[in-house]
Amino acid sequence: MDGIVKAKEKGVSFGRKKNLNSEQVLELRKKRSDGVLIKELMDEYGISKPSVYRYLKR
Repeated sequence: MDGIVKAKEKGVSFGRKKNLNSEQVLELRKKRSDGVLIKELMDEYGISKPSVYRYLKR
């Protein structure tokens, strides 16, 4: 636990890196609102179905 606290103080980020940046998320939402299918978004961005829905929900 001490190591985790020290790492956080130094600004180390934990967890998995996000697949899409904020610009890509906005693009994904726009395409979905324009009627693009979830399957097409999955293929284009290389993410899973739950990930697409997660990005659309946020």
